[in-house]
Amino acid sequence: MTKKSKKLAMGQLLDPDDFVKDCREVIEKTLNYKHIGFNEQRGIPGNRKLYILTGAEATQAEAKYKYAVIPFFKSQNGIYWLAASLEFEFRQGIYLIVSVSLLIFKGEATDNRKSALLRAEWACPQKNDLARHAQPHWHIYPSHINKESAGVRTEFKADAEIQTFDPEALEIEPHEGTVVEWERAEKFHFAMAARWHSEGNDAHQEKMQAGGILKWLEGCIKYTRDQFTFLYR
Repeated sequence: MTKKSKKLAMGQLLDPDDFVKDCREVIEKTLNYKHIGFNEQRGIPGNRKLYILTGAEATQAEAKYKYAVIPFFKSQNGIYWLAASLEFEFRQGIYLIVSVSLLIFKGEATDNRKSALLRAEWACPQKNDLARHAQPHWHIYPSHINKESAGVRTEFKADAEIQTFDPEALEIEPHEGTVVEWERAEKFHFAMAARWHSEGNDAHQEKMQAGGILKWLEGCIKYTRDQFTFLYR
């Protein structure tokens, strides 16, 4: 790890390029995938920098941004693709980390949109709307999951012992707010590193620092690939 990268322990970087290089080396080693890198994106509004992962055999996909994606896992049902992004904000002579994201897509190499499935993200809660969310966290993209499950037929046999469901018996107060369909479930932040079991109900945010992010990238990629291996074993 470079000297500049260590400054992220205080939430700051003099220049993000060294940290971007560290992230590339971790991903390359974890995937055993040569010839990858991060390209800085042009035309990003404000005083921000955005880097997108790319590499050999890269193709295109779309979610929040347009991504270059590299092969992540091949199964009998198709290819899963990995995207990654690093976002920084320049403020008062220093760069602050905004977010680090890993995304999983599914689709043909020739499909420039592909279906977004998962996003693992670690963001800096600089705004009030982010402060409530777990850091780091998972997101799911329900559109593809809903499409896949729509064709699944569930066999159910009636049982005389099963009681009729009575919704009025539920003692749950309705939430007074905007009606949200599950199609927007990608807004739900699934906690990834919560310490509720030892520290209570507010212990779901980890402070961002260089060493922690690099270890997180390695562990998250390995865990996700292992879960895909489990699904298709």
